[in-house]
Amino acid sequence: LLTMSDRLTQLQDCINELASQICNSTGVLQQTASASNFENNDQFSTGAEDNAELFAKLVASTSSDIDMLVDLLPNEEPSPDLQNEQFSELNNLNTEAAQSLRLSVERGQVLLERIKNILSFIDNTQKIVAEIRSSDPKSVITLTVQKMSVSEDFFNMNIGFVGAGKMGQAMIRGMISSGKFAAQKITASAPVEDRHYLDEIKSKVNINVTHSNLDLARTSDVVIFAIPPSISFRVICEMKTILNIDKLILSIMNGVSMDTIEQIACKKLRVARAMPNMAATVRRSATAYALNERCTSRDEALVSGLLSCIGFAVKLPERLINPATGLSGCGPAYMFTVLEAMAEGGVKAGLPRDIAQQLAANTMLGSAEMVIQTGKHPAILRESIESPGGSTVMGVHELEKAAFRAALINAVEAATNHAFKQDNMQIRLGPSATRSD
Repeated sequence: LLTMSDRLTQLQDCINELASQICNSTGVLQQTASASNFENNDQFSTGAEDNAELFAKLVASTSSDIDMLVDLLPNEEPSPDLQNEQFSELNNLNTEAAQSLRLSVERGQVLLERIKNILSFIDNTQKIVAEIRSSDPKSVITLTVQKMSVSEDFFNMNIGFVGAGKMGQAMIRGMISSGKFAAQKITASAPVEDRHYLDEIKSKVNINVTHSNLDLARTSDVVIFAIPPSISFRVICEMKTILNIDKLILSIMNGVSMDTIEQIACKKLRVARAMPNMAATVRRSATAYALNERCTSRDEALVSGLLSCIGFAVKLPERLINPATGLSGCGPAYMFTVLEAMAEGGVKAGLPRDIAQQLAANTMLGSAEMVIQTGKHPAILRESIESPGGSTVMGVHELEKAAFRAALINAVEAATNHAFKQDNMQIRLGPSATRSD
């Protein structure tokens, strides 16, 4: 069966042929028609009646073909279902193209980050060389070798992620783009029903993936638990025969203490605990971490280096992890609320919504950068902006009337108390859950 486009092509060909025949017929008519009577001119005839008859037949035949083709054209527009199917197919093609472009951009960003790290390494090396020339060569060389040894250990370590959700993926991508960790040395595990998480991260950075937590634990020097705390007991129990003092355990599970992990595993372990936030997805997390007494200085360097790949990291005693959770762990949600309210204020004042949001976000970003770079107390920076009787002090006064600062303080306190409550929840241990030293 011929398609609509085929029919239209045939119709166009016939119309072109008819136009050509009419032009030729006009020429024949000019040859065979009687000449006009002018003074001293005689009529003439070419005797080409046969040509006139031929072109008359051709014109009639082509016209008949055109009528037939027009009759064969569909009388109705494509059905809505057919149109929707065509639109859906086009949309799928566009989505695939956009996905391919996004992956290419992300891989380019990873490559660019690696280049930056290499350039930074070269710069640091040049500084070390200069330091060697101006200081005691023996002590500087010893320190340099130690630093290079730790960095080389990072790159050669096998890192295993139990769980490949948003936070786990953010950490993996940050580690690889930093240039300190090799993709082929990183493995992530997830249940079969969560294979889409593994497919997603593998398509971006090409790490190793598995559905077996035991296989992951066997081959990993560092095991990172990036799973919901609600399944921590079951997962650690499953892996406890493989976990041992030779492996560093890093937990980013909220509400699961380092001591609890050892209790579930029924043995002493080198355990670190960290609380990153969702800004890790853009490598701007503020992360507090703690280590138990069995962790070494090399473990501390590893954990610090790993968490620094996704933003700012600071070591704290474990008793302060929950306050850090209430502040920085939950902090992005507070900031999003403030940002949303500021943008709404801009809209109320007449700004377009997209512009208001961009202004609010960049204002928050710039203000934070001022605190970080200057090291000044936020109150001092705020006072430096407030002019007597000015717009800023009027706006701040409204915040004070609404107890804005008190509300944020209460939010951090409430989140901290809830974190302590989770930390103190009794996790049901099995009958043999007594720690073996």
